[in-house]
Amino acid sequence: SSSSSSSSSSSSSAAAAAAISASTAGKLSAFGTQSDFLPELCAIMYDPNVLGIKGPRKMRVIIPGMTSDQHRIVWRPTDAAHTILERFRDGGSHGLVGLENKSPQWNDEIQSYTLDFKGRVTVASVKNFQIVHPNDTEYVVLQMGKVADQVFTMDFQYPLSAQQAFSIALSSFHSKLACE
Repeated sequence: SSSSSSSSSSSSSAAAAAAISASTAGKLSAFGTQSDFLPELCAIMYDPNVLGIKGPRKMRVIIPGMTSDQHRIVWRPTDAAHTILERFRDGGSHGLVGLENKSPQWNDEIQSYTLDFKGRVTVASVKNFQIVHPNDTEYVVLQMGKVADQVFTMDFQYPLSAQQAFSIALSSFHSKLACE
């Protein structure tokens, strides 16, 4: 009974693999099929922190832009050379929006780097950040910061979606990415 179940499972898997192969013939790439490429939400880059853990870190975020009728451009790469990150690295910015973290200012009084979170963030942390457009550093697109032990708050607004904002915030918890 057990071997017949296994055999029927193998037959189903072989049939599914054949169906997938037939439907994607001619579309193979280094990553598999063209349909393997999901739409990209953003690319997040952390620059090395030359001051070590105690200094502020530098983050850049690249997101798909908006169409003239205010719909988000769907960025679906056809191969590894057409991802948001590779497009940005090659100097192409058409259809992309570049954002960066707001640089904190040194405060001599408290001997620390600070940002104005308008009362939303109450605990100092290297993970606290604000994302702005380089041309308007007063328009905060995303801010995330610590409010208690292991408790953070996140606020975002246009042009970010909730999914993009949450992805960016989560990236700051990855210690190797976030240069801690």
